[in-house]
Amino acid sequence: MFIRAINLIENYRNLSHQTLTFDPAVNFLIGENNIGKTNVLELLHHLLTEAPFEAKDFEDPEKPLCVQMELAIGEMVCRMTVQQAHAAAAASCTWECDGAIQAKKPKIPVIYDAAARLTNARSDMDGTEAGKLWYAAHLERRIVAIAKKQAAAVCTDATGQRCLPLVMILDEPEIHLHPYRQRRLIKTLEAMVTGGDAAFRERFKATTGIDALKGQIFIATHSPSILLGDYHQFIRIHQPCRSLRIAVVCGAALKMDYRLYKHMLHNFIYLKEAMFSHCIVFVEGDTEFGAFPVFAERYGLDMDARGIGLVKLDGADSLRRCMRLYQAFDIQTVAIIDRDKRPAYRNEKDVFFTDGDDFEADVYDHFEWEDYCRCAKTLQKIDAFPFHQGGETLTPAEGRKRMHRIRPRQLEQLKKSKNALRGSILATAVTRIPRSFMRVLAWLDAQIPGE
Repeated sequence: MFIRAINLIENYRNLSHQTLTFDPAVNFLIGENNIGKTNVLELLHHLLTEAPFEAKDFEDPEKPLCVQMELAIGEMVCRMTVQQAHAAAAASCTWECDGAIQAKKPKIPVIYDAAARLTNARSDMDGTEAGKLWYAAHLERRIVAIAKKQAAAVCTDATGQRCLPLVMILDEPEIHLHPYRQRRLIKTLEAMVTGGDAAFRERFKATTGIDALKGQIFIATHSPSILLGDYHQFIRIHQPCRSLRIAVVCGAALKMDYRLYKHMLHNFIYLKEAMFSHCIVFVEGDTEFGAFPVFAERYGLDMDARGIGLVKLDGADSLRRCMRLYQAFDIQTVAIIDRDKRPAYRNEKDVFFTDGDDFEADVYDHFEWEDYCRCAKTLQKIDAFPFHQGGETLTPAEGRKRMHRIRPRQLEQLKKSKNALRGSILATAVTRIPRSFMRVLAWLDAQIPGE
């Protein structure tokens, strides 16, 4: 048994008119504080326990509330429709399986746990099960207790095993955990509910007489570390710019072509963090990656306050696929790449180009003589950058003439070793932000509102 979708929401908190499609195993609800993640968790809990809705659940107290949930139970597709006229009224619930109204409702055990803030603060050594992860052990004990109380929910699968269907709803289980522990926790829980943990299955059967769980997990999270490697499991809840309503993008409902999917796997480490961003800035390589935050700070643009992430492409050839990938999750994108890529990306929206051949040329052409000297001396200390002023003091005009004369050799040296440290040094040394980067920063300032 697993929940396939909530395909009708009318008048429930801020989720009205949204459609949610779910992964059969694990679902991560991603979004800012107070955006609606917990609303989804509580809606699922209401539906599974058939608890009546309260006044706070009605977006408009003058209108009725209606929700429809779709489940897969064995080979059957079942729909649960809950309606409630107002907060003081009783809720009515209708079950329909394969098109026929069902008098008998299936039993669906559920765990709703928002207590990780307390349990994770305990020492992991307090746990004796589930790999000594205290929170996993805490949940295991709850699963065993439910299995003993709800024996009527146990079903037999196609292989003859006795299985307990279970929906596990967790609010920020990563709290107080080190990133490695976060990943270990979610992998442990996934293995427990999908039958991949042989040690848990043995303990579970010895204690309850039941062979395995057939479970599904829903997790509200603020941590990219806890996300697993499957975009189908991501549910991104966000508020589009200048919109009063939220929007929801479900990875389980997205269809990616093979080339985009391969590209996603290659960039998954960036994608996980981007799920928490309002906008992603793509830069071409390491030096731009080191320079852009320096330029943003000087411009007065707080990237964290605006929810702006930075991703380096390792070459511009993948830019179009990268933009399509992030845009599929309603994440705004903007890019700055080298001028020689203009023919390939001239018609691509929100792609900016350097004025010179590349980043180094743009910075060099914006150097004042004092900027150049300061930068060259710093680079000379870290990687023997050739800087030979000759001991004389030059006026700014004389310095610019010398910079123009040595420009080809200096750019060749700057491009020999591209890394984020060099990018940061170049960006710190130049007094004026290059015009090409100013255009991107101005776009971000206009398009991405602050908190």
